[in-house]
Amino acid sequence: MDYSLVIAAAQAAGPCPLGEEPAWGRRVHALTVDLHLIAQQAAQDIDRLESASRFVAFLENVEIEESSRCCHVD
Repeated sequence: MDYSLVIAAAQAAGPCPLGEEPAWGRRVHALTVDLHLIAQQAAQDIDRLESASRFVAFLENVEIEESSRCCHVD
């Protein structure tokens, strides 16, 4: 078991309120399962992208934000 998921879920659940340990434990459990499922889906998506030999992309528009423009130095 990957305990880092449990630690992340416990951190996401926040501190356990006094007297609410069972409810907090269920919350941590649910978050752990959610994180595991998200990680599995992300791994599958990454594998699918990495195994693709090529894909076609079309550039529709290019805009340069004013904050990205630099002064020309002579």
